[in-house]
Amino acid sequence: MRRRSLTTLGLLLVASSAAHAQTEEDYQTSIDLDQTAIGIDNCSLWTNTAFAVDGLLDRTGETQDFELTLGWSTGEMCSREQLQDCPLVVQNASPECGCLAQGTGLATTLRRENVTLVNLLEMDPCSADRPYDAVNFYLRYYQSTDGSDTTTNDVGFATTIDFDFTRPPAPAQAPNLSNADAALRVTVPEVDSNDVARYEVCYRPATGVSDDGAADAGADGSDGTMSNDDLRAGFSACTRVSASDPRARIQGLENDVVYEVVYATFDAAENRSANSPIARGTPAEVLDFAEYYHSVNGAETGGCAQGGEGPVGLLLLFVGLLGLVRFRSHA
Repeated sequence: MRRRSLTTLGLLLVASSAAHAQTEEDYQTSIDLDQTAIGIDNCSLWTNTAFAVDGLLDRTGETQDFELTLGWSTGEMCSREQLQDCPLVVQNASPECGCLAQGTGLATTLRRENVTLVNLLEMDPCSADRPYDAVNFYLRYYQSTDGSDTTTNDVGFATTIDFDFTRPPAPAQAPNLSNADAALRVTVPEVDSNDVARYEVCYRPATGVSDDGAADAGADGSDGTMSNDDLRAGFSACTRVSASDPRARIQGLENDVVYEVVYATFDAAENRSANSPIARGTPAEVLDFAEYYHSVNGAETGGCAQGGEGPVGLLLLFVGLLGLVRFRSHA
């Protein structure tokens, strides 16, 4: 069973002295890692990518010395006593935690560069048996009260890196297709799940293997052994589709050739679902009005009609225009 990631709110400790208590707005903790939700396929990449961690405390007008600690943890935070030496990784602790940087006096900013998760955790966090599913970075503030040994202990809100190895649900419906000239228009039926960040539409020339519309992705990959490419199941031509505007146009196709189209869901960690059922469509040439008019035996060649041909010409023009509109609506 996956452990639930700690929420930012869960990392806030109540200050022991209201006189020095900080608020959420006083703290800023950030990292410059591009991907903070790490999934199955990209885990090795992002855990080996170096990033910087920044901590900022707003203490405008402060005149009394204080101490800041920029730390990390795979769960609740370590105690101040455990982090007296910095930088430090606490070994054999549950949860694992450590100090990245410390400062005393009136300094309000801390920064640690060239951090990688592999080095920080001293293990491969991509393994299936890892004991946690998040790493939290936080800023801790200490200040003596009235010159005594009693100190306040305020903790800034955390920036969190989540390990998410659970794939989103596969779509139950096939995509909706309409034919166009050397193209297919695709509308993706939305998947009702909070775990969907975007969609992916994939296509290929029809294989003729199956006519039942079923996808051939095999297993759903939920055991973590299949990659995103495995789940595409031979659909190598794919395009991203926004969750807010789930439509796509597949260009550069050959008219009168049957194509198979599927789509899949992606979560924020770039985990892909299995394919949807297959939809099939056939691009077709779209005639312009003059071509369509003459294809239905329109006699007018241009100019003004005279005598008894005028009404007939106008009628044919109207019929041709109506037919073209209906033709395009199905193209």
